[in-house]
Amino acid sequence: VRKFDTLRGLARSALDGVFDAERLLNLPSDEASSDLQNLYGIGPFSAELILVRGAGVPDLFPSSEPRLAKAMTALYETSDRAEHERIAARWSPFRSWVALLIRRWLEDETGEIARGVPVSEVPTPNFAK
Repeated sequence: VRKFDTLRGLARSALDGVFDAERLLNLPSDEASSDLQNLYGIGPFSAELILVRGAGVPDLFPSSEPRLAKAMTALYETSDRAEHERIAARWSPFRSWVALLIRRWLEDETGEIARGVPVSEVPTPNFAK
């Protein structure tokens, strides 16, 4: 019942224009993310995905995406999320696109999504091989 209530609430929000791409694109990313997280069932990860994939925000680093964090750890040899943010800042104004390419690389290396592997079990790719 709870899932259906959540879906109904999100559907109502969609009808009310909350997910309107133009509206979201005209807001600063942190404000748009905060607005989305005010909706029941939407947390930081979901808000980032809505902004990047749904609204097409080109310059947002989805720092809540655990698989991206795994890929960043492999590529930059640090698991420090603050360091990932500093690295991603250099990608502006295309942080969303670079993050997408890095996530695509991880999937190509591990096949974790295609195989249904939970992120906690995704191996960190080894460049030495």
